[in-house]
Amino acid sequence: MTVFTKYLVTFDGRDAVQAAAAIRETSKYPIWGVWAGMFGIASNELIVMTTTVSSPDFSPDSSPDRAADNLWPARTRLVSHESLRATVRPMSNEPLTRDGLYVFRSFYLDAAHIDRVVALSQEAWQTFETSTDYKTEPIGLFAPTDPAPDSTMYLLTWYDGLASWSTSRNPHADARAIFRERHALLHSTTAVATRLLV
Repeated sequence: MTVFTKYLVTFDGRDAVQAAAAIRETSKYPIWGVWAGMFGIASNELIVMTTTVSSPDFSPDSSPDRAADNLWPARTRLVSHESLRATVRPMSNEPLTRDGLYVFRSFYLDAAHIDRVVALSQEAWQTFETSTDYKTEPIGLFAPTDPAPDSTMYLLTWYDGLASWSTSRNPHADARAIFRERHALLHSTTAVATRLLV
């Protein structure tokens, strides 16, 4: 099982690219992606996701990333971290490289609804990501490795730009109906728009 850990970090200064490069050099774990905010997080914050291949007898309490013991460069501070598992996507833990807009959407929900949200998302993507009106791809849908009764999932979606994101707010009717059903299972959502720093 691959454990993805999502970190929020702050860094001193104004150079996000330099801060991301330093994180890549010091991280104990393979970097899946480092993102700077376009809107939704501070200009001196980065989202970092790492991967760790766990042992067959994995338990959430034994995850190395769960202990927040990654190595961070000087003048970089950990704000928060979460241990996650991929659901239907991504199907690979190869590092991300594609330019564009990456939107992290948080789903706040009862843990009992996680499997249904996954199934609905996968069904909706069949028409959502095949539209010719915009360019998009759901990159990852993550659930907590150790869900609490009130849990948070993360959907990471790539767009070729803000215009595609805006147009995709009115997707194919089939996808729209399924998204409404999914939304009914959630307490609330939030979204952060980012760019990948490679």
